Amino acid sequence: MGWTSGDGVHEGWAAAQFPGGWFSVGSGGDGTSVGAMVRRFAPQRPLGGQRAGEPEIRDGREALGWRGLCECGWRGPLWVRVSWPEQADPDAYRVHVPDADRYGTAPPEVNEEIEEEWRAHAEPADALDEVARTAAAAAVADRRLTRAVRTALGCGASWAEVAAAAGVTFQAAYERWAPFFPAAGG
Repeated sequence: MGWTSGDGVHEGWAAAQFPGGWFSVGSGGDGTSVGAMVRRFAPQRPLGGQRAGEPEIRDGREALGWRGLCECGWRGPLWVRVSWPEQADPDAYRVHVPDADRYGTAPPEVNEEIEEEWRAHAEPADALDEVARTAAAAAVADRRLTRAVRTALGCGASWAEVAAAAGVTFQAAYERWAPFFPAAGG
């Protein structure tokens, strides 16, 4: 499944990356083994002219990870597949997917992240709109959180309890909200 920009200039997809510079362009199989159809693409060059010949089929479990690709040559960051759940860190583009669950297709949550990265590349104005919408939502959430802290302190909660409930340290909670509640004390 791929994406096309509103202006039709960009076409992108979440591609499995394989050793040797091979990327998935689809999937295929004979019913007993499912694999990823792969092609080799030159780095940072438009991809459209590099599709001569039939793609190879590779075992999707050999994928190193996934990244967004665009026909214009753009490549997103590599979401590296890690071996153990403890190694997973979405903020560092590391994801754990067991071999049995991988056939060259990005997991749904990774596919969504890659699509968002691609959309920011393909439609920067939309990306800026998303920044504005998210910033507005964060401001509303921040005001709600401040009201909730006020209510908790008014009901006798300690700064340590407020900090634990907010998922921050005592010091971070006190520094953030004490100026709004001078009567609450420490």
